[in-house]
Amino acid sequence: MDLAITIGQGLGFGVACGLSTIALLVPLLWPGIDERALGILGASGLVAAVLDLWLPLSVRFGLRVAAGAAACEFWLHDDLAWAGLAIGGTGAAVMSVAAVPLSENAARAGSRPATALILAVAALIVGLAAMVPFVGFPLALAAVFLALRTRRRGGERYEGLRILR
Repeated sequence: MDLAITIGQGLGFGVACGLSTIALLVPLLWPGIDERALGILGASGLVAAVLDLWLPLSVRFGLRVAAGAAACEFWLHDDLAWAGLAIGGTGAAVMSVAAVPLSENAARAGSRPATALILAVAALIVGLAAMVPFVGFPLALAAVFLALRTRRRGGERYEGLRILR
């Protein structure tokens, strides 16, 4: 049972990192965390979150997947060595499929700093929710739903347009 709770929490952290890399800070709030991990993960998460919207889409996607893998591995390493890389990376990749295009469209419509702030707050809220036992699994299902919806609706934007000659 404890392993299922830990896997769910790690998966939730991966999903949160799919929204924004600042979610790397959430597992570090747990008591008894090593100060070196706080410095390495925390600093890299903050820098990547600040630069996030100014990077190319493929780099943003890769950073979020790497952050999700790191957060989940950091959380699961004592129970499942190295499995956290795959679990967190997968959760972050699925959420990134929905979050990266959405954030890009929002940044084009509004301001980039405001979009980054909204994503950071959402990622922190999702990361804090992931600390609750078994909440990571519904978060992963929501990420899959959003990713499928984003992929399915990709061509609907131009559906009513036709070429005038």
